Amino acid sequence: MSRTAAVPYTGNKTTSPPPPPAPPPINDEEAYRKNLTRWLDGDDDQKGDARQFFWHAFAGSAAVETIEEVERFGASARFSRLEFRKAHQFLSSTLSDELSDFDFKGVLDLILSCRNGWPYPLAEVLVRYGRNASLFRQWLICYALGEIGSAPHASVTEFLEARGHSPSWPIRLQAALARFKTFVKAEGVYRINHKGQSTVDYDGFVGSLTTPMSASERLICLLAFASILTGPGVGSFSQPFRSNYTALQTQIEVLCLPLLKDDAKKSKATTLKQLIQTNDYVGVCVLVALDLDGGDKNPLHAALIENCCNGSIVAAGHDQASRHLAMCFLLKKEHRMAFEIAEALARRNPDRIDVQVLVAQILGDTPGAEEEAAQKVASLRRAYKLSTEAEACLAAVETEIAKRKGSS
Repeated sequence: MSRTAAVPYTGNKTTSPPPPPAPPPINDEEAYRKNLTRWLDGDDDQKGDARQFFWHAFAGSAAVETIEEVERFGASARFSRLEFRKAHQFLSSTLSDELSDFDFKGVLDLILSCRNGWPYPLAEVLVRYGRNASLFRQWLICYALGEIGSAPHASVTEFLEARGHSPSWPIRLQAALARFKTFVKAEGVYRINHKGQSTVDYDGFVGSLTTPMSASERLICLLAFASILTGPGVGSFSQPFRSNYTALQTQIEVLCLPLLKDDAKKSKATTLKQLIQTNDYVGVCVLVALDLDGGDKNPLHAALIENCCNGSIVAAGHDQASRHLAMCFLLKKEHRMAFEIAEALARRNPDRIDVQVLVAQILGDTPGAEEEAAQKVASLRRAYKLSTEAEACLAAVETEIAKRKGSS
């Protein structure tokens, strides 16, 4: 009945199972160094293997220190004991070595890729190094601490509060954003698990962050808060703050309206409301920046555009926001990033003429890309039926190309 081939009888011979794989050498410093090199310099497969190695090492390498943390709830308290392991110690000493800024950012990427497993000791690594780090690295550490969101964590809170008094506004802002992200994650979990009960008042907490700021700083901070509440970083943890978010939208609209030079039909006010309703705070920044008195000489112009480009104001996850982010990089003259974003958007939306024209505009503004820009303009004229507005934009690109060729 069966057509399966017969298997010959092997008597008493048995096939032994393969030996189990050897466990990774999670306490070996040479293995740490080798895998860190793979992470920093390797291809995608090597990076994946290195991340997996460190994931195991952060979980199970030998404990070298025990940290006690106290979480207080009114009159009661909860005590926790957390292990600072050999792998964490290795990272801590690595950061203290003469790392280039590029490799330093690579180590931060490794930490962030493993943050969901052991946020507390990874945040502790950053805090211990960050107290004496350069201003640039302190900014990066504040950003990373916000993404990790380790709470309760006394040393992180102390570090961020101290950075909140820094003479550098970018560091003060990033410290405030890190505290806000951590608050939303920790308080959001508590409210979800306790049917809306709260441990910290939202308005009081946000007020403590924004009250010391100037009017321009406060606007940027509130735009960033709104983008965080609707961004992918906090996810469902933002649900308990829906009413606060609605109030924040109104607050942003009130602050932005006086900065716009509107017409009789209030068309810019309408656009502002539409951008806010679609959670496109990068678009809000572009709208406001382009209408400021003094143009790009106005300090608020640079602050709005810079904080979109560095990710402090998070781009929403739709094409409209991506287009506005590409425009931010174009306004900042970072042509490569602007082109990468716009080209990817154009590939996803071949029927959107405005996006195709944006690619041509970016190429037209890029030094050395004059020939490519001219080819792009010609191809658009062949492939699309252009509106008067689109044709005017392409003509402006050709003018810019001719001007640069004439001056060279």
